[in-house]
Amino acid sequence: MGIMNVPKAMYKAQQAKKQMSKIQVAGVDGEVSVLMNGLNEIVEIEIDEDALTDSDSISRDEFERIIKNLKKQFKNAVADAKKQLEKEMMNSANLDDIKEMLGL
Repeated sequence: MGIMNVPKAMYKAQQAKKQMSKIQVAGVDGEVSVLMNGLNEIVEIEIDEDALTDSDSISRDEFERIIKNLKKQFKNAVADAKKQLEKEMMNSANLDDIKEMLGL
């Protein structure tokens, strides 16, 4: 095992971070979709507005049920995006670069 080149490892880590920020995946559940990047940052959230239109004609209880359902769908969409992100990162991982960063 060799000695780790810290400046080189830091540079490689910065390059990896830049590359990961360019990866984007979308998670979808029901009326909610979430676009995330490789750094697990939410880039964009979309909610199907048709699900909330004509809210004057629904009861308060029904509206609260819709909001509760959208919150659940948002969480599921984020989980879906994270799963897809993990798959994408595994597909693009270069073991030689990882070994070099670790000085192996």
